[in-house]
Amino acid sequence: MKKKTKQILLYIIMLLVFTLFLTLLSYYTFHPLTRQEIPIHLSVGDYVGINLDKDALYFGTLRPSSKVERPLVFRADHYPISVQLFIEGIPFVTAEESLFTLQKGESKSVRFFAQVDKDAGKKDYTGKLIVLTKKL
Repeated sequence: MKKKTKQILLYIIMLLVFTLFLTLLSYYTFHPLTRQEIPIHLSVGDYVGINLDKDALYFGTLRPSSKVERPLVFRADHYPISVQLFIEGIPFVTAEESLFTLQKGESKSVRFFAQVDKDAGKKDYTGKLIVLTKKL
């Protein structure tokens, strides 16, 4: 009797694990999470310079104690999405908003600010903007 009870319990546990696996697989298939990394470049120097290239988020060359902003536009072309933004590597770059949702066909402009400290060293700074999007 004990052996049969253990077998039934084992089958129930295996069924629960399989059901959990199937649920997680279907959830992440229908609600995928994507991750994009956009390079961020900023220089601190004795002059002001502008770089408008589109392969990264450029702030150009800034003087210490200065502030600049750059906008980025996010769009939800095919389905509603949730967007979460993280900035790594440059402590004085911030986003106006770091968590928002977009409905299908909607777009949103988010401003990014670089406020250079007066004591910031004159050099090139690099970091990255991490964009996490999730289908709703």
